[in-house]
Amino acid sequence: MWNYLLNSYWSESFWLPANVTWKDFQSSENMTMPQPSDLKIIPLLTILLIVTRIFFERYIGYHISLFIGVPDIKRKMAEPNKILEKVFNTICRTPDKERTRGLAMELKWTEKQVKQWFYLRRNIKKPTIMKKSTESCWRFMFYFTAFYTGLYLLHKEKFFFDTRHAWYNYPYYNIKASIYYYYMVEASFYTSLIFSQFMDVRRKDFWPMFIHHNATVVLIVMSYVTNHIRIGCLIILVHDSADYFFEAAKVFNYGKMQRTCDVLFALFAIIFCISRLVIYPGWILNTVLFEAREIVGHFNSWYPFVILLSLLQILHFFWAFFVVRVVYTSIVEGKVDGDARSDSEESEEEDSDGKEARPDTKIIQNGKKKL
Repeated sequence: MWNYLLNSYWSESFWLPANVTWKDFQSSENMTMPQPSDLKIIPLLTILLIVTRIFFERYIGYHISLFIGVPDIKRKMAEPNKILEKVFNTICRTPDKERTRGLAMELKWTEKQVKQWFYLRRNIKKPTIMKKSTESCWRFMFYFTAFYTGLYLLHKEKFFFDTRHAWYNYPYYNIKASIYYYYMVEASFYTSLIFSQFMDVRRKDFWPMFIHHNATVVLIVMSYVTNHIRIGCLIILVHDSADYFFEAAKVFNYGKMQRTCDVLFALFAIIFCISRLVIYPGWILNTVLFEAREIVGHFNSWYPFVILLSLLQILHFFWAFFVVRVVYTSIVEGKVDGDARSDSEESEEEDSDGKEARPDTKIIQNGKKKL
């Protein structure tokens, strides 16, 4: 039964052009072809990346953030109170004026003390500015390294300058060891994001990002098994081109180095719009929609590839709208404001008077990626 389902799923009539079979994917002494068993490395690399991230954030990202000026403010704990805890867990997390007044009378507290208790209680599990900064340091390190590694590996290839070479002589593409590991590390990174997203700072576009990461991993796996790695590498490279500017801008924003933040965000906005709204549709979608069918011929798996790639383009427009809005606001008001993809629950500290001390500026969280 299992073999039947597996064979049905990997049907040649669906995944491959009419003149190609899975037998054509056999490796030889002169050519290394993709094998489904090659994907076994992804779980191992995913675990390695998660462990590396934990180490990096704790021992490297933390000190980088301190050097830039990110405050390491510890959360204040609300004092134990059974009455208020019951209200918090069963009735409401932010009581209105009438309930606050009643609780103050019952406890013989001031209304300000009751408000302060609920504020501290809500903030117990919220991420600190330092937590956000160390996450951004990790993403900056990965995106920066991944982009320039990919650029170094791919700029020597013919298909980098002429996408038609991504389809010539399909499927007989020799997979270099460097390209293989580049592809697997990218797949593992986005696999790690699927899991870590539930533990990271929760942001307003949580579900669009979740869809994005899953679509990315599916695309990478599908493109590897069917040996569409050439075009897959180009897609990854396009998406990696802007992200490290954005993550760096966030770190400097958390450190209140606003001028540096604004410059980096401007670079991010320019590269993001060019790469996602110009290069991606004009370079990537064009070759998949037209050149692939012209050179390789018809194959049924072309349809899910196009659907997933189009879904990513829709997400690009979704995020580009917020990027442009932030840029417009910065021009009109003279600062980057309105965090369009901020945390779903803010994590700012509170001063001794009970007033929320919010950062002067926020920047949009792009979120993205990939493939």
